[in-house]
Amino acid sequence: MEQVLRYWESLDDVRWDEATRLDCSAFIEQQVFSVTDWKAYLVKVPEDVETRYRKVLALLLEKRLIDQGVLDEELKAMTSLSPATLTRQGKALADWYREIQIDTRKDFR
Repeated sequence: MEQVLRYWESLDDVRWDEATRLDCSAFIEQQVFSVTDWKAYLVKVPEDVETRYRKVLALLLEKRLIDQGVLDEELKAMTSLSPATLTRQGKALADWYREIQIDTRKDFR
């Protein structure tokens, strides 16, 4: 657990006070995640996360991997997502796009 706490704290570049540390420790103990799971789940959130997310969506629309209706729904849903969720979801979409690009290149070889 200490490893997860140190990792989590390092993402924000801020030293936690004792109360925050205890709250986070209690939260971690209630979950069934492994250290690896936690490190995948806890992400550093860039300041411009919303802009980055919109750029990924625009790229997917431009490449016709999503349509305007999906884009509109995603933009609406953004208001209810936390910055960390936007970061994880944006990364997943960007990874998916990159994987499609790799698969497409293999098809043309």
